[in-house]
Amino acid sequence: MILQLALFLLTLITIQLVLCILYAVYKKQSILHILNALLFVFGIAGFKILPTSLSLFSIPNYLSLFHGVATFDNIVTPFVIMIIVFAISITFANNIDQNRSEIKQYLYKNYPLLIYIVLCLTGIWFNIEKYVNGDFSIGDIFVGTFIGTTNEMFSLLSFAYYVVIYVGFVYFVQLLLQRYLSEMSFYTMIRYRSMNKWFLSWFPNILKSIIILLLSLFTVTVSIAMFIGYAFTLPENWFQVIYHFMINGFLQLLFYVLLVIIVALFTKDVLKSFIALLVLTIFMLPGFRIYNLVPVGLNSMGYILENISIYFISVKLAGYIVGETIILLLLLNKKDYTF
Repeated sequence: MILQLALFLLTLITIQLVLCILYAVYKKQSILHILNALLFVFGIAGFKILPTSLSLFSIPNYLSLFHGVATFDNIVTPFVIMIIVFAISITFANNIDQNRSEIKQYLYKNYPLLIYIVLCLTGIWFNIEKYVNGDFSIGDIFVGTFIGTTNEMFSLLSFAYYVVIYVGFVYFVQLLLQRYLSEMSFYTMIRYRSMNKWFLSWFPNILKSIIILLLSLFTVTVSIAMFIGYAFTLPENWFQVIYHFMINGFLQLLFYVLLVIIVALFTKDVLKSFIALLVLTIFMLPGFRIYNLVPVGLNSMGYILENISIYFISVKLAGYIVGETIILLLLLNKKDYTF
């Protein structure tokens, strides 16, 4: 009963918010009357008017928990869909009175980020759809989506998708680093007193971004798999799966980020740092892994399938990160650092 009331209220609030946004945009009551009439019709007979293939747009699935569970085969999907619609509506509401030229400029300025998000979502959807006819659970699909490459398994698509997600993220760190280095001057040092304080003024935000990226990938993948209809069953090694994706994924991205920062500070050229990272991805190819001595692609979910110790991978990545931290401290504390 509590879940039914929660879904009902969430749906009504979302519908009211969408109507408010449309009225604020068009300022015509006739549009509201037409939309209210359509909502009334679909709310009463939507489950009979719309075919099964369009059940996503059937309003009774979000007003009645019974219809939602019967359609999506689980209790979570109706809530997830409504929360996504509500979040998108809030975003529109917060930007509805902005100048459209400013919005265009914002989109043009941030088009690499939009392309990155689209590529990530496309890859997730493609991998989930690829296994739709098999007898797989959401845990199996999650591992298959981020399988990456290992000593025993290699796929060009998996390799390319790994590069898009993880190296693509480091690309945005590289852009941020380029801006910080270009703005660095003696006035910056006077403000922060030391290179260490300057570094700590922006580096924690990168750590937060890594966590947000991993949580977003996990949430979106599970949500899409549930929406398509995969069984929500936890695998026996569910802790190892989550640990490897989140902890080793965080350590691997941290290694990439620190590597880019070190090379950029050492060479005074941010582009060279990103090229160095791309060169390292060669060691993800078959025959180049050298017993995984090079810490690249170690967070690939394929290692779960090969029964390799994911905790040893954590220790290895942590050791490399400690070495990078020492080198970074030496660079930041150079007495003869020039701008």
